[in-house]
Amino acid sequence: VGREGAQAVDAPLEPLRLQATLSAGTASAEQGGEGAGTHPDPGTDPDVPPGSGGGGDVGGASRGGQGQSFVHGELCPAASAARDDGVGAAVVASAPDPGAGLSLLDALRSPDFALHFTVHYTISGSAMMLVNNLAQIVRAIEPAAEAAGASAGLVSLFSAANCVGRLTASAASEWCARAGLPRTLPFAASAGLMVVSLLCVACHAHWALLPACAAGGMGFGALNALNAVNTSTLYGMRAFGAIYTTIVVAGALGAVSLSNGLAVSVYEAHASSGTAVCVGPECFRTTAWVCAALNVLGCICALRLSARVHHRRVVGVPWAARTRQGDAAGGAGKPPPPGPPPLPP
Repeated sequence: VGREGAQAVDAPLEPLRLQATLSAGTASAEQGGEGAGTHPDPGTDPDVPPGSGGGGDVGGASRGGQGQSFVHGELCPAASAARDDGVGAAVVASAPDPGAGLSLLDALRSPDFALHFTVHYTISGSAMMLVNNLAQIVRAIEPAAEAAGASAGLVSLFSAANCVGRLTASAASEWCARAGLPRTLPFAASAGLMVVSLLCVACHAHWALLPACAAGGMGFGALNALNAVNTSTLYGMRAFGAIYTTIVVAGALGAVSLSNGLAVSVYEAHASSGTAVCVGPECFRTTAWVCAALNVLGCICALRLSARVHHRRVVGVPWAARTRQGDAAGGAGKPPPPGPPPLPP
C-alpha cells in the first residue's frame, strides 16, 4: 500500500470513530509477513496531520513488525495490538467526533477536572501575582531601578518569554503524542518553571529578576497553549466550550486570591508606617514561598493527571467510566468488564 492507499483512506473523513477491519491471514503471508493494512500514523507521512485518519505505512514492517497506530493524533497501544495480532488487522482512525465526550456536569464530577483545575489555578494565579506586582517587586529590591524603567523592561521580557513558552509547549505536546506519552505531561514542566521563577523572586536580588520573568513567562505561556488541546483530550468535544470556559475560571480565582489577596496583604503588613511603600526582602518573600509551594502541588497534580491518562489509554476506559461514579465502580482503575460471549460460528 503506497501513497495512493493513504490518500484513499484519508479521502472522506467520517465522524470520528475507530474502525477495525480484519483481512484474511493468507494475504499477510503472501506479502512476506508485512501485514495487510494501513493505519493512521501521522509520523510516517508529512502530508497527513494528526487525527486526520490517513496513513502510509504498510502493516508495520518499517518498524520491525511492531507497528504503531494513532487515534485522534495520539498513540493507541490497543489499536497497535489489534493491528499486529497476526491476522492482518487494519486499523483506521478518523477525526474526533464532535458528539463524543463528557457533558459539563460529568466533567465536573471527574477527578481529572479537579486535577486540571488545580494545575491551572496554581500556575495562572502565580503568574498573575508576578506580573501584576512587578513594579512593586522592583521597588522593594532597588528603589532607584524603578526610575530607570527596569519594570518596563522586565514586563517586555515576560511577554517575550510567554510567546516562547506557547511555541515550545505546542511542540512538546505534539512530541508527547507521537512518543506515546500523555499530552498533559508538559503541564508539570510549566509548573516547574513557575517554581523556579518564584524562588528567584524570593532571593530578593536585582539579578534574579531576569530569570524570574523569563521562567515565569514561559510557564504561563505554556499553560495557555496546553489548555485547549488537553481539554479536548480529557473531556472530548461534546461540551468543549463550556468545559474550557470553566477551567479558565481557575485563572481568575488564582489572580484574585494570590495577586489581589495574598500579595497585597503581605505587602501592606510590611509597609513603612505612614506610607504605602514597602522596601526590603519581606515585602514579597512570604508570597513567593507560598506560591512556589502551590506550584509544587500543581506539578504533582499534573503528574497524577498524566498517569491517569496513560492508564486509560492502555486499559481502554470508555467515556462513561470517567466520572467519580465510574472510578468507584472500577472504571478508571480496572479494565472494562468483558462483553457477552461470542456467538458460535
